[in-house]
Amino acid sequence: MAFTEVLKGWKTHMRKMVTAIFAMVLLGMTVLLPNSVSAAPAGIGPMEATGCNGNVCMFLSTPSGGRVYIQAWARNTSFEGNFDLVGPGGLYRHGDTKRWYAGSHPNRQEWDVPAVVGKYCVSGWENGQRIGYPCLSIR
Repeated sequence: MAFTEVLKGWKTHMRKMVTAIFAMVLLGMTVLLPNSVSAAPAGIGPMEATGCNGNVCMFLSTPSGGRVYIQAWARNTSFEGNFDLVGPGGLYRHGDTKRWYAGSHPNRQEWDVPAVVGKYCVSGWENGQRIGYPCLSIR
């Protein structure tokens, strides 16, 4: 057997070994690392969403450590007023009353609340009138 044939056989064997090792590492990662569903608290599925209604937009984070992060902002038009958050289990948070400029960053209302399965809604208020009411849910 010539040296080139031995070398060719060795390369083929090494390629198969590397492929097998790579496949085992990937399989091990999928078994050992938690996926996003199992990392969330029991009964709370993964969610990360943005929704808008009227001149109000909101962001609802994926639950993490039993908490959920919510943001609200003026969508298209700046306004003077406030945002209110309502959610499952009687959750209510009154936001700051001030000038809210259109667009989310950095001018947004933020809340960090316990993650509970159900619907979260944000109201935007200007001069006693609701200007938007987006809702998002944790399932």
